[in-house]
Amino acid sequence: MIKWCRELGSETLTLFVFSLDNFKRSKEEIEEISDLLLEEVKKAKEDIDVMKHKIRFTMIGRRDMISPNLLREIEELEGKTKENDGLMVNIAFAYDGKQEIVDAAKRVAEETAKGNMILDETRLMKRNFRNTCTPPTSITKMWI
Repeated sequence: MIKWCRELGSETLTLFVFSLDNFKRSKEEIEEISDLLLEEVKKAKEDIDVMKHKIRFTMIGRRDMISPNLLREIEELEGKTKENDGLMVNIAFAYDGKQEIVDAAKRVAEETAKGNMILDETRLMKRNFRNTCTPPTSITKMWI
């Protein structure tokens, strides 16, 4: 998927890996899915094409809900690729779009109440989980 998007000239790819609703699954299922992502993140850290093509990885979602091992690996991948300016790959884990909007609105309301800001679209977008990427121009669903 990453190679395909890179070759097509896409600027951003968001991989919706695990939504907040998925935490309703059994502990075993959550661990299995987390382990699969852990292995893929480790592969990406070692993949020479990641640096060759300047692919940047970032995670969107609730970091406090992720296992320490997985979070550490994701943060290492983010750190390794933070200066890359090619395809931006967002890993959406422990993520929910509606919750993102609610959380961003709460942060903006708190700052506005303190007199620290005036609400506008730019400021709202900077307060969400996706503050490192551009809004999507197209969405493609794929089941593998």
